[in-house]
Amino acid sequence: MSGDHIDPIFSDSRVIFSISQSDSFTIQPLYYLDFKDDDSPFSKLLRADCELRIGDRIDVAGDYFFLQSFIALRDYLARIHWLRNGETLELRTEEDVLVMTFTRQKTIVSVSGRTPDDGYAKMMIRDYDKYLETNIDTQLIFRFNFPLSKVSEVVNQMNSILAVIDSLKE
Repeated sequence: MSGDHIDPIFSDSRVIFSISQSDSFTIQPLYYLDFKDDDSPFSKLLRADCELRIGDRIDVAGDYFFLQSFIALRDYLARIHWLRNGETLELRTEEDVLVMTFTRQKTIVSVSGRTPDDGYAKMMIRDYDKYLETNIDTQLIFRFNFPLSKVSEVVNQMNSILAVIDSLKE
C-alpha cells in the first residue's frame, strides 16, 4: 500500500467492492485522527489507502477521508434499495486524491472515479533563459458496476470500521 503504517486496530478492517474474482476496489483504513473540534465537521479524518485491482494491475492512492463523508457513503449504501434510479452521491477525499460518484441503477450501483496514476510527473519547459517547472497531474479514471445484492456486505464492513472508531472515542 502507501507505506504509511496501519494502526493495529484497523489490521482486519477493509471495505471491499468485489467486482469479480480478479477485480476489486478496496478502502484500507490506516489510522484515525480526531482534532477534538466538535464545531468543525472536518476535524475528524480517516487516513486510508484505496486500491483498484483490475486483473494483474494494482493502483493505490492514499488520502484522508473526512469521517462525515465516509458516514455519508455508508448511509447512502445502507438505503440504496429505497433510492430512485439515478440518485447519486459524490465522495471526495481531503486533497481530492480520490473523487468517486456512486449512482443507483436498477440492479447495480454504478461507480465512477478518478485517482492519480503514478503521482505527479514534472516537466521542465525552456522559456528563453528561464526554466519553468510545471506539475502535470496523471490520473487513472475508472468505472465499475457493483451489484445491489452485494451492497449489504459493504455496509457491514463500513459499520465495523465505524465501530472501531467509536471505540477509540471512549
